[in-house]
Parts: sequence; structure tokens; C-alpha cells
Amino acid sequence: LEGGNVLGAHRVAESANRDNNFLQDRGEEEKRKGDEQFKKGDYSSAARHYSNALHLVGNNSLIRSNRSACYSLLGKQSLAISDADEAIRLAPNWPKGYCRKAAALFCLQQYDSAQAEYRRALELRPENGLIKDALREVEREQSHSLQQTRFRSVASAILNNTVKGELRL
Repeated sequence: LEGGNVLGAHRVAESANRDNNFLQDRGEEEKRKGDEQFKKGDYSSAARHYSNALHLVGNNSLIRSNRSACYSLLGKQSLAISDADEAIRLAPNWPKGYCRKAAALFCLQQYDSAQAEYRRALELRPENGLIKDALREVEREQSHSLQQTRFRSVASAILNNTVKGELRL
């Protein structure tokens, strides 16, 4: 009888292992489909496939990162940031999660935060030229944004004074 229980437990374990392998295989297939759709520029379809993959294989930093990129390209920055944060939580020593978050923050014109995330990525991969280029782009936009703000402030002061009749042009 004891041997029968061991044999039964072994069969249950084998069945669970087959089910898990099936889910992993299906998840990898969904990820592959997502990658194909991403390459075609169909980010909505790619995000859907990545979501399916996550349901099948569980939380995965690479799939989260890929879906984050899709969301960012679809203009869904809050979802992109959420997936990037999860990718960072799952793989804190992998720079791509930080880059995905930085890209979404950049799209939201949150340049200080984007710069901080790119700097974190650069700490992990100091030799990475793409991260360096992205950081320079953020710094350039940040500088341009500050110049625009200063210009608007000066223009507003001039216009206000002109309207009040204090400054004659």
C-alpha cells in the first residue's frame, strides 16, 4: 500500500511537471509572437501577446520590459512605468528595466526622473553607448525645456508690462 502511495504521488508530480512544461512552452510561444509583432510595429498586438505570456509563465523581467516598451510606444506611459518598475523589482541588476522606465518618463517630459533612471542603468553598464546617448538626449531636452520656461517667463513679463502700459515698445 505504501508503495502504491509513492507511485501515485510520483504520477501526480509527473503530471504537474508536464502541465508546467506545457505552460512554459505556450508562454515562450506567446513571447515569440509578441517579438514578431513588435518588429512589425504592431505594438498593441505585441503587448497582448506579452500579456498572454505573463499569464502563462508568471512574472518575468524580460517580458515585462518588452511589454513596457510596447505601452510606451502606444502612449500608455503609466502602464509602461508600472511594467518597468516590475522588471526592475525582478531584475535590479539589469539595466533595461531602468531604461524602459526612463523612456516612459522622458515621454512624459519628466526629465529629472528620466535622467535619474538612465544614470542608474549607466551605473550597471558604464560602457554602454546607447545608454550614454539616451542620457545626453534627456539632458539636451531638459536644457531646452528650461530655456523655453525662461523664455515664456520673460515674454509673459514683457506682455504684462506692455498691457499695463508700463513698457512702451
